[in-house]
Amino acid sequence: MQYSAIVITAISSVTAVQALGINCRGSSNCASQGNVLTTIYNQILNLNQGIPYVDGQHITCSKNTCAFFQNLPVSNTYTAGDAAGHVKSLLDHGCSACGSDPLDGNDVLNGELTVNWVTSPS
Repeated sequence: MQYSAIVITAISSVTAVQALGINCRGSSNCASQGNVLTTIYNQILNLNQGIPYVDGQHITCSKNTCAFFQNLPVSNTYTAGDAAGHVKSLLDHGCSACGSDPLDGNDVLNGELTVNWVTSPS
């Protein structure tokens, strides 16, 4: 009986992560970055909006905080223009430093734009 409860709890946890939706979560180091999300948004707006980016590629960084796509389905690329729209959604959601916005619905397994603290900004 307890085994069933553990399995159900584990499955519920996975589903909750997949359905997290737009959020302002990130590394514990995000708090030290200040209101960097606005800077990142403006930097993206100054890029060629048609430039494609692949999974994990840094689009732009400010301090140690970078914007990048992750969990992209194979063969899908997204552009700086796509990134700008998702960072704007994070700003509209009230995020100031870090966060993620799913690309398709609330399932991050379909890809997401993430702004997060990184050890090696590029």
